[in-house]
Amino acid sequence: MMDWPGVLCNDSAVLAKLQAAVDANRTVDGHAPGITASQAIDYIHHGISTDHECYSLDDALVKLKAGMKIQIREGSGSRNLDELHPIVGTHPDLVMFCTDDAHPDMVVEKEIDFHVRKSIGLGYDLFDILRIASLNPDEHYMTSLSACCVWGIPPTLVSSIVWRKTSALSKHGSKEKWLPKAERQCLTVFLSRR
Repeated sequence: MMDWPGVLCNDSAVLAKLQAAVDANRTVDGHAPGITASQAIDYIHHGISTDHECYSLDDALVKLKAGMKIQIREGSGSRNLDELHPIVGTHPDLVMFCTDDAHPDMVVEKEIDFHVRKSIGLGYDLFDILRIASLNPDEHYMTSLSACCVWGIPPTLVSSIVWRKTSALSKHGSKEKWLPKAERQCLTVFLSRR
């Protein structure tokens, strides 16, 4: 929902769109840079569950505290990973990676793989990164990583750069338990093919 002022001012046309999404059991993503804590709570109350318009770490933390999930984006116009990366370590269960308004040439260079590689380079926990890149969006948007695995298609995050780091995976051993059983099986099968 890009019209965050319309949401916060209870514009009837905007609220009708939100209600239509709720009635259709759709997830509504947010677009609300710089809103205050009380505005974030009101925004969430209208059914908006994420935001990819955080221009600062403080902005992201306000929204996280209000209960919103944050999408860290890298796009043609806005890039937020450099500013927001600390929440990869502090809120891995409430963060997702995304692209936004990416030109086709950027998709090749800065898709989710870019977020994953950079986060690994910054020293964040590999399994937190994998959760952010795959499980969190899978659960939030009610998609199925398991279905991808059945067809031999790796989940969103399963880029060659990550999966080549099997030695890093073995270092974390028991930490894989955060993954549901189906995803653990998928991970095991996928890694065995590499």
